[in-house]
Amino acid sequence: MDKALPQRSTWQKYRYHILAVAAFVGFLVYVLISISGGRKLRVNSERILIADVTEAPFLDYVDAEGIVQPLLTIKLNALESGTVLQVVAEEGSMLKQGDTIIILQNHELARVIDEQQAEWETQRILYQEKRLEMEQKSLLLKQQTLRAEYELSRLEKDYALGVEEFNMGVKSKAQLDVQQEEYTYKTQNTALQLEGLRHDSVATLLRRDLMNNDLERARKNTMLTSKRMDNLVVRAPISGQLSFLNVTLGQQIRQSENIGEIKVMDNFKINTQLSEYYIDRVMVGLPASVTYQGKKYPLKVSKVVPEVRDRQFGVDLVFTDEKPDNVRIG
Repeated sequence: MDKALPQRSTWQKYRYHILAVAAFVGFLVYVLISISGGRKLRVNSERILIADVTEAPFLDYVDAEGIVQPLLTIKLNALESGTVLQVVAEEGSMLKQGDTIIILQNHELARVIDEQQAEWETQRILYQEKRLEMEQKSLLLKQQTLRAEYELSRLEKDYALGVEEFNMGVKSKAQLDVQQEEYTYKTQNTALQLEGLRHDSVATLLRRDLMNNDLERARKNTMLTSKRMDNLVVRAPISGQLSFLNVTLGQQIRQSENIGEIKVMDNFKINTQLSEYYIDRVMVGLPASVTYQGKKYPLKVSKVVPEVRDRQFGVDLVFTDEKPDNVRIG
């Protein structure tokens, strides 16, 4: 026998649909209220900065970490080759200009210097001998010229006397002609001797100047060679800290070999690496600043390395005014 079922109400049939629609409408109302209605945010008044809005060039600030380095680093090179005889200064020591760092020994250089000094001494002795010879030759020419002038003066007087005797009828015309020929020959001969003396004097002066120049050149070469012995003592070219020294006793050092470096501690620079994104924006002279121990110090860009490595490029900055007193390298 069939049983009559009670009739279901509209709520019972569509209650899930009605709840879904109501939830959706509520969400829309919430969204509309959130968009149109105001919101409140509590902020500490000390953190609020109020300023006037102005139109100015846009400045892009980049924060980066840097390494303090000395502004000037001097490489130490050996001017002469040799064996390390003594190491006077150690790494990390503060040096003054002219302080001895190492002492080298070079027996071959000492032998070359001795030979060159002996050669210069030989040239000096030869020069003195040639100078004496030239002076003796000049004296001999002067004596011969003086004798020729005396003979010419005597013949001139004899010829004048012969002319008077010829006029008096004492001497014949043939005798007078002989005296005249002798006087003419002696005059020409004396003139040639005087000309030869003048040429010899000029040549002597030229030879003497050439010899003096050769001797002076040899003397300077000898002095320069002797000074090479001083180069065996490697000294500090400038005051600073000996940060690196790569030598040991008995080590053979080649000429111009790098053996260390000195860092000048009077001024410093800061080296940093920036992203390649800023390579066309950073230029020499650009202002910068560094904060050290809570205090800001002004800087400026002194060098930009255009080479990019690992998507970064190097920049050097120097202090433009005050710099920290206790700044250290590193």
